[in-house]
Amino acid sequence: MRPVIAVVGTSPGMREIMLTPYLESLQRAGADTTLIEWDATDEELEQKCVSCSGLLLTGGNDLAPSLYGEDPLPECGQTDPERDSLERRLLTAWLKTRKPVFAICRGLQSANVFFGGSLWQDIPSQCPGDVCHRPSPLQMIKEKVHTVSLREGGLLRSIEGTDELEVNSMHHQGVKVLGSGLVAEAQAPDGMIEAFRLEGYPWLLAVQWHPEHLSASDPLQQELFNEFVRQTDIR
Repeated sequence: MRPVIAVVGTSPGMREIMLTPYLESLQRAGADTTLIEWDATDEELEQKCVSCSGLLLTGGNDLAPSLYGEDPLPECGQTDPERDSLERRLLTAWLKTRKPVFAICRGLQSANVFFGGSLWQDIPSQCPGDVCHRPSPLQMIKEKVHTVSLREGGLLRSIEGTDELEVNSMHHQGVKVLGSGLVAEAQAPDGMIEAFRLEGYPWLLAVQWHPEHLSASDPLQQELFNEFVRQTDIR
């Protein structure tokens, strides 16, 4: 029987464009999928926790700065309070199951804030550097724009079998202070944290780039989804 992965839904207006690469990457890894809508009740979330084998937190709009104790800067983008609430309720319920979690882009940021961390609201204005984390136009999401260095002896390096990856990038927010219990697994050349795991949890991995847009042609990016799905068989 194929494992079923619970996938957090994306913005309605961009749903097909944004969701399809995630779903196809998981299908190639041998999993089926089911969506979690933003208006899901606590009872529905509990049902997903029981029936699903893994959780994927997807990309999307900015998190509300109030979640990490800051007022919004002018450069902070559109936020989705309904989704912020959903993901906090979902993580609270899901982590009790000890089942695998894979978080991507906004998903990484959401997880970091959930564990008490904070974010740069706008990297270009708050900590400008030589690395372009959000190239334009949006179509560049399928292009590799910078490298990330993988932590020696870390989970991500053990999955990929290399000390460096070329990645795409489409974010203007990033980890400012790492949340409690989180361990950095990768960094960009400017020092920005690009991946982390949760220490003491069976398997929670978060990456800042978008492997779902590279996985069809890059085996190393597809391997992230493969390993995530493999972990669902171990629990």
